[in-house]
Amino acid sequence: MDRSALFVDAAYLYAAGGNLCCNTTKRELLELDFPKALAVLRAAAAQASRLSLLRIYWYDAAINALPTVTQLKVSSEQGVQLRLGRLTHGVQKGVDSRIIRDLIVLSRNHAIADAILLSGDDDLREGVAEAQDFGVSVTLLGVEPLSGLQNQAPTLVRAADATITLPKAQVADFLTRVPLDTTEIDAGLKYGAAFAEKWASKATPDDVKAVIATKPKLPQTVFGDLIRSAPGQFGMIKEKPALKRAILDGFWKDFLERHGSTFGATT
Repeated sequence: MDRSALFVDAAYLYAAGGNLCCNTTKRELLELDFPKALAVLRAAAAQASRLSLLRIYWYDAAINALPTVTQLKVSSEQGVQLRLGRLTHGVQKGVDSRIIRDLIVLSRNHAIADAILLSGDDDLREGVAEAQDFGVSVTLLGVEPLSGLQNQAPTLVRAADATITLPKAQVADFLTRVPLDTTEIDAGLKYGAAFAEKWASKATPDDVKAVIATKPKLPQTVFGDLIRSAPGQFGMIKEKPALKRAILDGFWKDFLERHGSTFGATT
């Protein structure tokens, strides 16, 4: 029985959707409601193909290819298969090759007759062309771009057999900004100030000079101690940029009140 499959490039969905609806492409500032998103994507797949949907392939990257809590959420949804590449210094590795591989294998094995691809990356044209050579029809699914801009490679658009665009209203229903927890921000400020006070009690004049010299950043050793020793109540700080900023602001406020005038530093 002929079937279709939906291939989702998560990085594209977050970036294009975040830019359109939330004025940011930073994933840590975005929250995706997976049940709502998958319902919208399944409806788009049904629009692109009248065939039954084999499954949704969800492509993303993670450090050491170990899924995050968020990625585990989407993998737990029925009919979704998570495919992970590696995240190295903030750069994805191996994601495009996984998409291309699955497109080709499923097409060659006649597991699908229609492919719906949500992405904007020109590097995927090879997989699109191979799938088409096996008789598979490829529909390119995209997110509505900002006025006057493009978020999909024109060459990829031309390579597809058809295109569908998700409008802003649909994307905004499942992709939103992470709400700001003011209580947590206040706690972060207090923690940063307390850490600065404790650190200053043990620091030498040369240590203080070194910190002043790196403002607005911190020496890596100081920054590492600051973040690693944060209370467990904060959870994964690296996924909370606003909290991280508050901790740093709390540190600098206390530090400069103690030492700033001595070295001519300003806030």
